[in-house]
Amino acid sequence: MPLQRRSSVGPHWRPILWIDFFLFLDEMASRPKLSGIQKQVLALYRGFLRTAHLKAPEERRGIESVVLAEFHDNARDVDRGNFVYIEYLLRRGKRQLEQLKNPDITGLATLEVKK
Repeated sequence: MPLQRRSSVGPHWRPILWIDFFLFLDEMASRPKLSGIQKQVLALYRGFLRTAHLKAPEERRGIESVVLAEFHDNARDVDRGNFVYIEYLLRRGKRQLEQLKNPDITGLATLEVKK
């Protein structure tokens, strides 16, 4: 029996063609493997987004925009070889995430220091 998948155009089910499956496997094999620290960063980002969905809609949008800006800024500004600083940012992010999980906390804020 072929695998089934929901169609994106409606509630109808359609069989997954084996060629689709093999193309998916080929794409996954050609993708470079993530390092351990990259996996930690992605897990932290997903954790922030999951926690944001537990807040009210207006708070969620604010949290998501702050998280997105912080991760983009750090991806652009931090040297990928500076593991000590990246690990520091991970520890700081994990502490902030734990604080954000508190139901009494309603949002995030950042400070911008002019250089």
